[in-house]
Amino acid sequence: MHLSLGGFIMGRQERRESDMNDDTGEGEAESVILARLTLAQQDHADLDVAIQAIAAAPVPNMMVISRLKRKKLLLKDEIERLKDQLTPDIIA
Repeated sequence: MHLSLGGFIMGRQERRESDMNDDTGEGEAESVILARLTLAQQDHADLDVAIQAIAAAPVPNMMVISRLKRKKLLLKDEIERLKDQLTPDIIA
């Protein structure tokens, strides 16, 4: 079971610096977003499995479960933000 959130948790400074780098091409930027999206989706699924496993224990640790659920919600927000970046804005 893989619970690493290293790809998901990017420091604000790192994110700002990567957003400010305009020297990457559009296709390259899209592939970076897709890679981050894939990693976030995998981490989200891994957290779901971990939550289910802990909840199935005879005496589940509710504090750990609530922490994992919070991380899962943060990942869901990150996934939606990344999907929004991939969808072009249509000005009507």
